[in-house]
Amino acid sequence: MINNQPQEAVSQSYRDYEVERIEKLRRGRSLLLYHVLPSVGIGPRYQEYTFANCVDTDTNRAAVRAAKDFTQALLSGGEASGLYFGGSAGTGKTFLAVAVAITLIRRYKQDESTLISYAHGFPHPCPAKLSPVRFYND
Repeated sequence: MINNQPQEAVSQSYRDYEVERIEKLRRGRSLLLYHVLPSVGIGPRYQEYTFANCVDTDTNRAAVRAAKDFTQALLSGGEASGLYFGGSAGTGKTFLAVAVAITLIRRYKQDESTLISYAHGFPHPCPAKLSPVRFYND
């Protein structure tokens, strides 16, 4: 017994707390992304440009692989000196650049208090500061 409560009650209470905390973190991350993406230049038009939605073809296979390798190197703290895409209009340069950016933003470690704050409806006054990237498209 802890504090005159049976062990089962304490365990259930802790499990309920953990489930609620994890749900708040999930909801907070979702709301954070909702605010951060447009603040760094990734508007609604681009928000579906992710590696999960990327169509891998013979034409773009090398570029997709380079983008994924570059992203993984950054995420793992390895060497990533840069990435350059060239080509004519419609070849997927913007798509891959945004896919890299969104992956980095989604995996960027946010402290728990920031995510809980978002879950409670209190966003950061400058959401772009919560992102490791900025996206510009002329």
